[in-house]
Amino acid sequence: MLIHHYHPLSGEFICSSTADKSPLEPGVFLIPAHATKATPPVVAVGYLRVFRNGVWGYVPETEPDTPPTPEPEPVDPLTAPLSRLAFWLAAAEIGVTKSGIRSRIDAIPDDLARLQAIAYLDDAQIYRRNDPLLTSMAEAEGIAASELDSLWAWAVATYA
Repeated sequence: MLIHHYHPLSGEFICSSTADKSPLEPGVFLIPAHATKATPPVVAVGYLRVFRNGVWGYVPETEPDTPPTPEPEPVDPLTAPLSRLAFWLAAAEIGVTKSGIRSRIDAIPDDLARLQAIAYLDDAQIYRRNDPLLTSMAEAEGIAASELDSLWAWAVATYA
């Protein structure tokens, strides 16, 4: 899988490379920080390609001796997604395991809901705090919404 690297502050496109396969999860690719699967736009004369707020765009080039000094936008940790690896590393910290969640999912009586939950567990590349399945699984694990907010913010700061 091709991934595209960008500068952590300016978002400027740096290069493309091939993502490494996860040694722990077959079929999962590792996407490092400051990289994305999203394809950057074509080169445009007089503009730099930048990745900001989850999308690629353009900004005018500056003089060669004047590097860009963008202001980093504050990120609400509750809206920041967690990669699959970051999510499960954080879950392990509080004793939540995939096998435990799988058991809860296997007990879902509705066939479609169960199959969708299995797909989410097995195939999601990122997890979002506001996902209804995540919320229901947290409740089943005895994690209150306010605790989940705190855990999510901590996981974003620690693993993202």
